[in-house]
Parts: sequence; C-alpha cells; structure tokens
Amino acid sequence: MSSGTIKKCPECGQFFSCLGNEDCWCEKLQIPKRELLFILEKYKDCLCPDCLAKFAEKP
Repeated sequence: MSSGTIKKCPECGQFFSCLGNEDCWCEKLQIPKRELLFILEKYKDCLCPDCLAKFAEKP
C-alpha cells in the first residue's frame, strides 16, 4: 500500500499524506455539499486532516 504524496495544507501549513484516490483518509469524512463546494472554490489543493475535519464537524 502506498504512503501517498506529502502535501502542505494551504490553510495551516501542516504537512500530511494524500493518497489522491478513493482509498485516501479524506474519503471517510462526511462533508456537507455546501462546505465541499466552498473548499473546492477557496483552495487549489487538499486540506490536512485537522483543517478538513473542521468542515466535517459543522452541522
């Protein structure tokens, strides 16, 4: 199993691993559609687990 690509979060600057496919850790998070559209519009690359989790926790 691949460890993925090391990326730098555009929000907080933390480094993290991204698998870039359906097996990535981010696929397990439930992100509301409105939040996902906001993320896609605001950021050009993946967010780290901590920053992405903030969007998943919103009601």
